[in-house]
Amino acid sequence: MKKKKNNVKIYKPSKISLYLYMVILGIILGFGILNILFRDPTLDYQEDAEKKCVELCRAEISRGNLLETGPCLSEEIMPGWACDVVHSPRVSFLDDHKDNMCKNISAGKTKYIVEVTQTCALVKSGEVSIIK
Repeated sequence: MKKKKNNVKIYKPSKISLYLYMVILGIILGFGILNILFRDPTLDYQEDAEKKCVELCRAEISRGNLLETGPCLSEEIMPGWACDVVHSPRVSFLDDHKDNMCKNISAGKTKYIVEVTQTCALVKSGEVSIIK
């Protein structure tokens, strides 16, 4: 008795699909490496900057300093971060006035800011262009 040949073909990826998988994997890995190399390291300081800004605000109040005008508490609370007091809700003619704003912010030297109220509650933090 003759054996019948099994005509079932096992799928083997062609060279083209193998190259396509390799290119896609390379692109994904490339973007991951670029993200690691070129991300802004000052963003790592955001949580610490928020905590230190609130602590600095409380220290100023305990010394008896009034914060009604919305002064700058620190030009650089952490590398690349400033700490500023603002009104809640925001009063633009006071909070955005150059005398009440951190000098590095108005000069464009500081990229990130932490804003707290006169009672030291965190308002927001992030890029200066997003806050203002």
